[in-house]
Amino acid sequence: MSVHPLPQVAGLLLPPDALAVVDAFRRFDRFRGDDESRRREAVSRRMRGLMPGDAADAVIAEALLVDGEIRLRSKGRFVFFNEGAPTASADEAALLNLIGAMQSADYTAAAEAAIQLEILQARALFSLAFRLGRRLLEGGVRFRPRSFRGTAVTARVPEPRPPRGAPSLNLVEGCGG
Repeated sequence: MSVHPLPQVAGLLLPPDALAVVDAFRRFDRFRGDDESRRREAVSRRMRGLMPGDAADAVIAEALLVDGEIRLRSKGRFVFFNEGAPTASADEAALLNLIGAMQSADYTAAAEAAIQLEILQARALFSLAFRLGRRLLEGGVRFRPRSFRGTAVTARVPEPRPPRGAPSLNLVEGCGG
């Protein structure tokens, strides 16, 4: 008999509760472009499978606020995997670590997660992640800080490059004056 090690990615699969939370954010990312109500209902059904209805509604409301803050602070660079993917992108893993850190009041781990997300002004994000973490705890979902790590999870996906000769748009921050 021979023994073969499991592929490295096998140890990086998200547990069902973490996958449900990440999938909620993945759906938020996608519902901006098409049928929003259908996607919100799918998020609601998934969360209600994990926790009672009132707790699920509260988690979704808090998650939408965190999603908005991440979009504002990351300037659209947050990388989402496809819905249902059993592993997490580096950004998704950092978000789960941030939520876990705020559930445990581990501010060092929260700062590490914010740095990984390249969000330097994270005070509002910390506050919103704390509220989301509390709502998840009320629904029976707890994440440990720094528990979502690994080579497949932490690989950063490079930004796509436009094809040669394609027009480019460069945004400039701030005001002239």
